[in-house]
Amino acid sequence: APGLTLLATYAALDAVVEADDVVPAGTRLPFAPRHAASVWAEGRRGRWTLRGGVWAQSSRPGALGAGAVVLPASVLV
Repeated sequence: APGLTLLATYAALDAVVEADDVVPAGTRLPFAPRHAASVWAEGRRGRWTLRGGVWAQSSRPGALGAGAVVLPASVLV
């Protein structure tokens, strides 16, 4: 059947250490972005189908600690 299907997602993450003997409370967890989202689409017409999407995430720490490298935001098409 012809038509268009859309799917969208969003996540707001607050991934932090709450209590630990070594890592201070409030430290962001590595590799966990604050924001992540995606949009996917599928279009059909006759025997043809076209699919595509975009996935994105905000910057995120690469390790625990104050001096950790920050990984840049990224988008995948």
